[in-house]
Amino acid sequence: MAKKPVKKVAKKAPVKKKAVVKRKPKPRRPLQVMDLKEIEPKDYLKIVQIDDETESMAEALGITEDRHHELVKAAVTAYKGTHKFSAAMEMASMDAKHANELGYLVFLLGDIRANMQNPMGGILKMILGRSREDE
Repeated sequence: MAKKPVKKVAKKAPVKKKAVVKRKPKPRRPLQVMDLKEIEPKDYLKIVQIDDETESMAEALGITEDRHHELVKAAVTAYKGTHKFSAAMEMASMDAKHANELGYLVFLLGDIRANMQNPMGGILKMILGRSREDE
């Protein structure tokens, strides 16, 4: 009986694992915090519920339907006119006459932003003319 030739199998060189390099996070700018010690208690913004029987947030905050439409336009204009959400809040806040309107404007801006990031928000994206990837 003849022996079968043995095939020599080359050994694979051991695979060197790449070292995992932990990257340091980028340093963040320090947050500018308002010093509440310098503000008199009478100067704090206070949101006051005006009507607790309504389901409309605007009416609950004492905002008329006409004023609601003005604030919606202001929020859309601010969102469309800036590239940062915080800048949109600052711009929109110029139209607020009192704390309830400011709170409502921030709510509207958050709602606009959430709708823009929603895949089904294409209609809103067309109205505002662009998509937004910030913060």
